[in-house]
Amino acid sequence: MPIDPDIAERVVRFFARLLTHVKGREFAGRPFVLESWQREYLVKLLATVRPDGLRQYRRSLLAVPRKNGKSSLSAGIALYHLVADGEPGGEIYGCAADREQAGIVFRIAKSMVENSPALSAVCQTYKNEIICRTTDSRYKAISSEAFTKHGFDSSVCIFDELHAQKGRDFWDVMTTSVGSRLQPLILAITTAGSDRSTVCWDEWSKAVLVKSGAAGWEDDEYLSEIWAAPAAADWTDEAVWAACNPNLGISPKLDYMRAKCRDARRNKLDQNVFRRLHLNQWTETETAWLNMEKWDRCAAVFDFDSVAGRECWLGLDLASVRDLTALVMLFRDDSGEFAVLPRFWIPQEGSRYRNQSNQIPYPNWEA
Repeated sequence: MPIDPDIAERVVRFFARLLTHVKGREFAGRPFVLESWQREYLVKLLATVRPDGLRQYRRSLLAVPRKNGKSSLSAGIALYHLVADGEPGGEIYGCAADREQAGIVFRIAKSMVENSPALSAVCQTYKNEIICRTTDSRYKAISSEAFTKHGFDSSVCIFDELHAQKGRDFWDVMTTSVGSRLQPLILAITTAGSDRSTVCWDEWSKAVLVKSGAAGWEDDEYLSEIWAAPAAADWTDEAVWAACNPNLGISPKLDYMRAKCRDARRNKLDQNVFRRLHLNQWTETETAWLNMEKWDRCAAVFDFDSVAGRECWLGLDLASVRDLTALVMLFRDDSGEFAVLPRFWIPQEGSRYRNQSNQIPYPNWEA
């Protein structure tokens, strides 16, 4: 689909001419001139049009590490749709898991309006809402703690830090509230998480499959943009940091990243935090409970005959929805050392789902 040059120019000019940064001694008050990666993403998202002239992309995941300006970008996108998108009576919602997170982006947007004479002339700011008088559109921040299930006629929903959403109800209500709009937009802007039973992991997995062109996952209305280090990448390598932090040097600062990396080198518990927040890698837990290198050195062929008749402790974890059922057996020998034998199960249908959504090759292992 082609990019409409007039819309592209309007998007870029809106940010540079009407919006200013609102935080930090270095940037506050300066025009919001989009960085090259931001400009490329927004032009593609908002200016790619179908033959009928309507916007092509209706859903998008933008995943970038922490400190790359997600909140300011989210605020700017919300204000663009409030003022310049041409949707009469637009309802733009900034969505987050809790009130505090929802308020972060809203306060930035409110300050942007109040700092701009042009926006202040057409917008009225309130404690929890911004209204554009010329389009009769409104932007409001809501959280999963306070939303109701009725009355939404959303034109745009921007989910901030989707990884923090613990259930699907809020997501499902908001993403199904756009059905009456001609060119709605559902946008999730997030960092990686650690809980793979969340809607964020489902959406992230879909974004990966759509972007890869996997059979059965073709979707020309979905835009996937994920800045993340590969799982096998050296997390201490500054070239890896640069590859997955598009704003590195502007925000986050290189000195900050080096300091965080030093902390992670010294303390194993900080490694997963660094990789998740600053390399955008999904980790199994928020903090590392176990040094996996030491764990891997414990691998050995298990001989059942060697533990026959010995005392055994069993740990059983039953699957609730899509996770595995696990049975772990723990034996102790005469010297006091332990042998651990784990067994895991998943229903056949569950293995097919995980193969499609998470790219885990269960069918190959089964065969």
